[in-house]
Amino acid sequence: MGCRIREMRESTGLTQKAFAELFSIPISTLQKWEQGAAEPAPYILEMIKKLLPENHSDKECIQASERYRFYYDALRNTVTDQRGTQIPLSCSIEKINRNNLGIYFERLFDSYYDMQEEFQKDCRLDHKLPYTLTVMT
Repeated sequence: MGCRIREMRESTGLTQKAFAELFSIPISTLQKWEQGAAEPAPYILEMIKKLLPENHSDKECIQASERYRFYYDALRNTVTDQRGTQIPLSCSIEKINRNNLGIYFERLFDSYYDMQEEFQKDCRLDHKLPYTLTVMT
């Protein structure tokens, strides 16, 4: 069973730490699973499998750093990160230096996740405010 969870993690290209963080698994638990010292419940394996990013074998892999890997789909002009988040691109990147592209993608996704976090904060704050209805005349 440990072999299966390791294969799932390695298919993402993520380190144990990054994989554990992505799925909110204590790293010590993931290590025990991978070493065969413990086994995850079958439903956990199925949940992780369903949440794993799609197969990217038909896409160009852009390695930004040891921590970041992105997948460019030229046909759809989209880029996907290791979490499976896909962002449509509004311009062509065909002639962009691939070393720079990794940096650009990293900034794009960092900004995206920062904005998601801000949005969630705004929504949580709004839930705390008293409801008011403004009528325009």
